[in-house]
Amino acid sequence: MEEKNAEQAFAAETAFNAGDYAAALSALQSLAPEDPKVQQNVLVAQHYARGCTDPELVLAGLQGIRRAVAGRSADGDDGPLKEETDVAAHTSYNEAVVLFQTKQFKTALHLLEGLYLRIEPIEEQLAVRVCFLLLDSYLALGLTEKAAGVLLYLDKALAVEQEKAAANAGEGGAAAPEPAAGLLQRALMMEPTTSSSSAEPLYALTPEAFGLLLHYYKAKQHLLNKSMKSSKREIKCALAASQTSAAGAASPALYLKSNLEYLRANYRKSIKLLHESWQGGADGEGHTALYFNNLGCVHARMGKNRAASFYFLRSLRENNAACVAGGPDGKVSLPAYSRNRRSEIQYNLGLQLLLIGQPRDAFSCFQEAALMYYDSPRLWLRMAECCVAEHVRLLEQPDASKSDLVSEVVGEGDSRRLVLPTRGIGSAGDAPAASGLRPDDSGAQHTVLPAASAAPKPRGDARFGAMSLEYAVKSSRNCLLLLRGAAARAGAAAQADASGAPAPPPGVESEGAANTSADEERAKETAVVMQSALLALSYASLCLDNPVVARNAALEALELGSLSAANSFLAHAYAAESECLLRRPEEAEKHLSPSLLRSDEPAEDETSSEGHRPLVFDGHCVSSSSKSMLYVNLSISLIAQRKTAQAQSMLQKALEIDANSAPALLTKAYLELRSGHTEACLRLLKLRRTGS
Repeated sequence: MEEKNAEQAFAAETAFNAGDYAAALSALQSLAPEDPKVQQNVLVAQHYARGCTDPELVLAGLQGIRRAVAGRSADGDDGPLKEETDVAAHTSYNEAVVLFQTKQFKTALHLLEGLYLRIEPIEEQLAVRVCFLLLDSYLALGLTEKAAGVLLYLDKALAVEQEKAAANAGEGGAAAPEPAAGLLQRALMMEPTTSSSSAEPLYALTPEAFGLLLHYYKAKQHLLNKSMKSSKREIKCALAASQTSAAGAASPALYLKSNLEYLRANYRKSIKLLHESWQGGADGEGHTALYFNNLGCVHARMGKNRAASFYFLRSLRENNAACVAGGPDGKVSLPAYSRNRRSEIQYNLGLQLLLIGQPRDAFSCFQEAALMYYDSPRLWLRMAECCVAEHVRLLEQPDASKSDLVSEVVGEGDSRRLVLPTRGIGSAGDAPAASGLRPDDSGAQHTVLPAASAAPKPRGDARFGAMSLEYAVKSSRNCLLLLRGAAARAGAAAQADASGAPAPPPGVESEGAANTSADEERAKETAVVMQSALLALSYASLCLDNPVVARNAALEALELGSLSAANSFLAHAYAAESECLLRRPEEAEKHLSPSLLRSDEPAEDETSSEGHRPLVFDGHCVSSSSKSMLYVNLSISLIAQRKTAQAQSMLQKALEIDANSAPALLTKAYLELRSGHTEACLRLLKLRRTGS
């Protein structure tokens, strides 16, 4: 009976490896149906027979098998079904593979870390695959410090494999080495070996492929840590071990080398390496999309945002074509879905569209990317910036600059008349408030119309939320919530490490502290994102007539420290306007000190290489119009305190900086009218009257 079962199992394995899944299922049906190993093999064979288009069914089946095995182990059964056996490990590994392919990285990581902590009893070749999939999960989530410990374990495993190979060579039983051409591609795909030995599993990696994979993953880890010297060394080793085949198949190591040159700002060499690695995209589906995406990233860093958006659009088309192709009954197979990079490309494209002044299209791209990166603070910040940019664009339209007191002007000469609107004219105060400031392309500030008349109509996809200032507030708060949650988790992890972290698997030393320079750079980037989110929240809240939230956000940004000149200026300006709206002119005056302006900063705006200015809070120098607005706001706070003479002095300085500043002229006209100088007030108003 046992011999017959062994023959049926061998027949099922042979049929499955040959791609005859129906024959494999037929052979498996004759085996014990209550055996979890047989159940798992049947589930996998059915999955492949259906074209790998049913990940939900596979996950449900694997989870049921894993729980049954765990339940029997908890009952104290010491037989072959306990959790530590290879049967349970295979089940958890297969489940993690499906989860990783469906991009559920955190759930897959939870399973893989459980296997890694109990890796000693697991079959050796399966343990190696668990480690490599764990590395993929860590790198996908950016947890490079945790990946270091796994790499140490794999180094030790490779040393053992090399000792075995040397011993076999001494006994005359060494197998022929694998050809170097395309070795890295085959190793990354985990292709089965051609070994006919029944003692070794078909999925065993040769020492050559094992070592090459280690170089590849070490290079990726060092690149994510921006450790240039270490990554260059590992990439050189990988390139030396893998050669490009005569057919022109691209080497993944060349992509890593191109990425290295990209990080070193050697963009021309990076493009050259991309061209060399592409050679027509001979290494399979999805490669062309990756090629154009990388080209777009390089051009974006070169400041060529329009060219970058073209490459990202091309990459998106190629990615969509690769994902749709090959699926039976119009469905996308799981391997094709795992290569889908739509969310990443959509984010890259949205960023370029935002920079070239197309916030509505950028907002749609970010919303699509949010389906995958819903927990990314940067994504929520970009959506908030899109809403602010669209609001600014509408304010700059010709109709937006006209007064809401006048509908149109008719007639000429003595017959010229102003037509008043029949609808309500919105809210109007008895005294002027501090002029609203908004960030434009270069950090310049301009007046903001009242929220009742200037707020744009909601735009965007109704499935995800309308594009409006309210959505900007929501997005900014989501960004801040995610940043604070990450900071809290990092603090708890640091405290746990200080009190004593759990020991790594046997034979693996602790990696120690993470790369200090990489951690410092990440901390700086996180601080900049938080500053930008707070400023976006403050600005949107001011436009929505919510000065309390605007004031709190601006003050929190000032408390962060290490603000750039432009961000510090914006934070003080928003805080001052909030204080004025809250009828606290004395507090507003504290934020409007002329000492905020540094003498070493250029007064003129700086444009990029393509003639446009980015619309993000990224620390551009304060422009002349910004300086003028500072004095205007200071004069308004002085007017509220009835310090007319000082207010006149501040307005004079504002007009010296920008003689055509509309807020300065209107505020001066208000002062002339309060002083009884009607003729002077009329002269100033004629300069800015409607239709002039």
